[in-house]
Amino acid sequence: WAPDSDHAVFRRPNNRKWFAVLMTIPRAKLGLSGDGSIEVVNLKCGPILAASLRSEAGFFPAWHMNKNHWITAALDGKKRKEVLDAVAATVILENFMAYRKNHKDEQ
Repeated sequence: WAPDSDHAVFRRPNNRKWFAVLMTIPRAKLGLSGDGSIEVVNLKCGPILAASLRSEAGFFPAWHMNKNHWITAALDGKKRKEVLDAVAATVILENFMAYRKNHKDEQ
């Protein structure tokens, strides 16, 4: 993506794979009514967590990602902050643990 675009990508340091993307997308991409855009975060997570979150308000099948391992969360203030905080913390922790597992010998 262009350096001046409206996004932020979070990557694992060891392999540069994405685990989260903050971006602004058209509301229609999520099947939402109304014109304009919405800020979202795409989060990589396990298939069980992704499937269970899709039933929560404000969570959607991932936009532009593998829908089994990614979810999209609307950042519009309509969902409970505690839920999004817990999901984000889980995703960050999963990626941190995977990084540490792959770099045990360096510690």
